[in-house]
Amino acid sequence: VGDFGAEELFGRIDRAFGGIPAGDPVPPVRATEPPQLGERRITLRRPTPTAYLRVAYRAPAGKHTDTAALLVADAVLSGGKGMGLGGGGPMGRSARLYRALVASGLARSASSDFDLYVDPFLFSIGATALPGTAPERIEAAVDAEVARLATEPVPDHELARAMKQVRAQYVYSGEGVTNQAFWLGQMEIVDSYRRAETFVAELAAVTPEDIRRVARTYLTPAARTIGWLIPAGDGGGSATDVLAAAMPFRRWSIGGAPAPGPTESAARTGRAPFERTELDNGIVILGQARPDAPTVVVRMRFEAGSANDPEGREGLAAFTARMLARGQEGRTFEQFNEATDDLGASLGVEANRTFVELGLRCLREDLPAMLDLAADVLRRPSFPEDEIAKVRNELMTGIREAENDTRSAADLAMRRLLYPVGHPSARRTIGTAESVAAIGRDDLVAFHRDRFGPKVLTVAIVGGVADLAEAAGLIGARFGDWTAHAEPPTPPPPAVRPVEPAQVRVLIPAKSQADLAIGFPVPERSHPDHYALDTANLILGRLGLMGRLGANVRDSQGLAYYAYSQVESGREGGVWVGKAGVDPKDIERALAGIEAEVQRLRDEPVAEDELADAKSYSTGVLPLALESNDGVAATLLALERFDLGLDYLDRYPAIINALTREDLRAAAVAHLDPERLVVGVAMPPEESEG
Repeated sequence: VGDFGAEELFGRIDRAFGGIPAGDPVPPVRATEPPQLGERRITLRRPTPTAYLRVAYRAPAGKHTDTAALLVADAVLSGGKGMGLGGGGPMGRSARLYRALVASGLARSASSDFDLYVDPFLFSIGATALPGTAPERIEAAVDAEVARLATEPVPDHELARAMKQVRAQYVYSGEGVTNQAFWLGQMEIVDSYRRAETFVAELAAVTPEDIRRVARTYLTPAARTIGWLIPAGDGGGSATDVLAAAMPFRRWSIGGAPAPGPTESAARTGRAPFERTELDNGIVILGQARPDAPTVVVRMRFEAGSANDPEGREGLAAFTARMLARGQEGRTFEQFNEATDDLGASLGVEANRTFVELGLRCLREDLPAMLDLAADVLRRPSFPEDEIAKVRNELMTGIREAENDTRSAADLAMRRLLYPVGHPSARRTIGTAESVAAIGRDDLVAFHRDRFGPKVLTVAIVGGVADLAEAAGLIGARFGDWTAHAEPPTPPPPAVRPVEPAQVRVLIPAKSQADLAIGFPVPERSHPDHYALDTANLILGRLGLMGRLGANVRDSQGLAYYAYSQVESGREGGVWVGKAGVDPKDIERALAGIEAEVQRLRDEPVAEDELADAKSYSTGVLPLALESNDGVAATLLALERFDLGLDYLDRYPAIINALTREDLRAAAVAHLDPERLVVGVAMPPEESEG
């Protein structure tokens, strides 16, 4: 998929690969698994902060004619899911499992899942209980919803909602040539690439009776396997699906470009221009119009992150962010969920240390309605007491999971060595159990009143709009009269270089792995050495399979399950972070291996081919970052945040290509010191090691 001539490209492929012998044919696998004739059940009791349920039913292969009905049944249970390599945001907060388990206060999350595979696979359902909820109540609620799917026809309005979500996710999955190529390739593997063209018609043909039939056929008690993880002991274990650290991703970094003016654009051959304008009340609007695109992404970012949390109310920004969609003037949370799900759209609000950000994705024709919802969410939240109680319970569960997750615990321990007590970077964004328990409705109302307003709002809108004028008109009609007086906050101070190395170990029972988080302060993004340092780190801990750290510490020495590093640079300063997962007995050897690689980066210039690969990666990944609407929106916000100018992406390749081996070594010498690293380790107690 992309800008090429098919005949010419196929010829090149044939010349490159056509001479390779085909080899012996792979013998077909003729064995089929016999049907499951009775329920299978396993219950594990481990130190864990809450109970986790997983139910799996046997499901057919992707070629089977029942797969379309099963996909729609999955959407009825828990909303439409992203397809292929990507898709839209989460949907389904008006769906059956969410209503029965999450909205009722039994669970923190609940979902179902079905996808297309070459071989028969699974239709699964999962739930994470809120602390104190009896597992039997969770399982009974799941059983009731599965039974209802098999016995009662899905009402027309509910089926229409599920269909809209599945069709919308199909459209979202086609954003960008990479997603399109993946989707075609996946269909060819599972069945035929031509099915990608007929798939929507398959879904549209599904009837309520089809859903009831496949539920009776596949979602039967005799053909299911049930797994429970039940808390035991002191709650020292944790599922890692909540706050586990993610692998690094590319952030477009900084230079010393002047701030863009009130209106400007940067065009590039083959790319629609990036544009910027500002409303009279101070709202900055960034955009890239893609008039032919069927979808739109909007990101609305406020400088209202957890750095603004008052003492004793840590977690207030995160609490407020989660409450904004939980009810607005004249609209309940249930009605809000129905409105977004009816449109096959997603809208969510999240907080980090610096920002609270609303993100929405919708089909082009639904943008005005979704912006109406966004305006109510951001300007007119109602903070209902019953939803406050639910969000508090969800946050408490997240805190307990984070405290007992080795990656999260190691990262926090490292940052507490870099920053003084009370610094926003030395605490979790979601706060502590004590601080979240102390937050009341008055705190939420006051935080929203004092921290949200036009002067701290930047909007990025990308996709199916005619031009920036249309986008600005849509935003201005809903936010142009907003006069809240929130001002940009004073940023917290950066980390100070440690005078000596330090290490803290956090013991977490019932674990088999230790996680390491290593840190050292680095300069702000606008520092002249940023590009050299970032590129040096690319070679150290990211390029290929986790760079030199992956090649040496992980592959050659076999000391780590993963090992990587990244540069986290902000406007006022940043941190170089290295991370690894190791066997507890290998902690010191793994640390020594990482320190040795940092020292090597200082002692000798990188190899010519390493630098060439790093430059090729850094410049070559640009088009991929700009394929999707959301990728462009994130890029626009970064350009504004760091005063880079809208022509930054045009200048970026020259900046990277000008770097030399000595530039990288000098930056490593100036800004990384392996003899003064701080280390957070989260590990099992000694009696649990091995």
